[in-house]
Amino acid sequence: MILGVTGSCQDGIVQNTSWIVQLAEDLGEPMVFRNDCIVTQIPSSSKCYVASLYFVMTSLTSVGFGNISANTKTEQIFCVFVLLFGALVYATIFGNITTIIQQLHTDTNRYHDAINSVSEFRYLLKN
Repeated sequence: MILGVTGSCQDGIVQNTSWIVQLAEDLGEPMVFRNDCIVTQIPSSSKCYVASLYFVMTSLTSVGFGNISANTKTEQIFCVFVLLFGALVYATIFGNITTIIQQLHTDTNRYHDAINSVSEFRYLLKN
């Protein structure tokens, strides 16, 4: 798995850092390159996927990805669940508010239909 690392090494020395290189350094498991820039050691796939999922969830839920973030795999998993829960609560609240507003208009429309029916009935009685 060399995702995000292509071209980041020359003579076994990391030239620029991609997210996976930075993740490896943060986890204390630095990536090891051979002289021909072939990666010989990377963080486990589960750690990379959890970090990726955490980044995507924090970015997409408008919380942002600031300088205060989860560092360990356990913290990242916990944050993903909290973000999902927050998104569900947000959707539930706004769904209920939308339903309340829609019902207000429904009652108003029903009232106007009844008034129109009475007006039509009075018109028919006059003729």
